[in-house]
Amino acid sequence: DKRIGMKSTPTWKEMKPSTRFGQMPIFKTTDGREMTQSKAIARYLARSTMVDGALLYPSDPWAAFQVDEYVEALEDARGLFVSSFSIQDQEAKMAARKALFATDGSGKIFEAFKKIDQCVAMSDAADGHMVGGKLTLADCWCFCLMNQFRSGFLDGVPRDGWLEELPHLSKVVANTAAHPAIKAYYSQMAQGNSKYEPHASG
Repeated sequence: DKRIGMKSTPTWKEMKPSTRFGQMPIFKTTDGREMTQSKAIARYLARSTMVDGALLYPSDPWAAFQVDEYVEALEDARGLFVSSFSIQDQEAKMAARKALFATDGSGKIFEAFKKIDQCVAMSDAADGHMVGGKLTLADCWCFCLMNQFRSGFLDGVPRDGWLEELPHLSKVVANTAAHPAIKAYYSQMAQGNSKYEPHASG
């Protein structure tokens, strides 16, 4: 796990020309193969990762579709945040980002999450999971995205007051955080960076 920071050697500017698409993340397999594109990497790993006796990416086509559908829906919601980066005035940017998570019907990201929450409520998934009653890539994606928004990593995003209004996604986040391996990893990460505390606590 190598992270590229402001003082990294080599710098990202130096590394970028040698990468496949000039983007991160980059995943290298033990045999030296290099992979890019977040969702492609995630699916590759999920297809070969067993958790509690089940693959994170189901072999059943219908279950796999449901996982993909939730991942894409979550990414659509995340995409609504992108335009805020172009707002030059800092006060206006903070206000715009806060508005995206408003729970009064006007918050575009919250409303997108609310639709996903409702879909989970109507599915046959067990409580605390999105697909099939087992931990899948969809749960992991939801866990990471919700915590990215509520961790303070992105300034202007309310850290509370919105996830609590999404009962089924809240359960997915808490259930995923409680998995021993995930809890151990993020508890260690939180010791060095407080922004990982939501990941560790669920």
